[in-house]
Amino acid sequence: MKKSLDRLAEISAEKLNDKNYPELAHALWFELNKSKRVSSTDVLIDKIRKIYEARQDRLVAKIISTDDLSADQLELIKTKLEKKYNSKFYLETAIDKSLIGGIKIQINDEVIDLSWQGQLSQLKERLAGEDE
Repeated sequence: MKKSLDRLAEISAEKLNDKNYPELAHALWFELNKSKRVSSTDVLIDKIRKIYEARQDRLVAKIISTDDLSADQLELIKTKLEKKYNSKFYLETAIDKSLIGGIKIQINDEVIDLSWQGQLSQLKERLAGEDE
């Protein structure tokens, strides 16, 4: 019987611990391969991470930047987010060269756009609004 990705994520997050993650990863890979949903691996991992972190009373923040951030930079971002949201955070990182510079922070459906690209877009919108 084919389980939904949401159900697989819930089961996986419930069983996940420091000792069993290799076996759990293998079982998930087998299940996705068997049901011809290997292309859904990233989506499933994201769902598992969010459920697992929520159970640890932590929010997940995806930090998107043009280059790798240092441990000090990530710690500063984490500290500021924890203070702003009054919650613990788990940070995941991603690289996006199209940002030109700066960062984007994604927390659930909220995006904090501190990228140069985002700031240029905001400036363009403001200037276009002044022309009317």
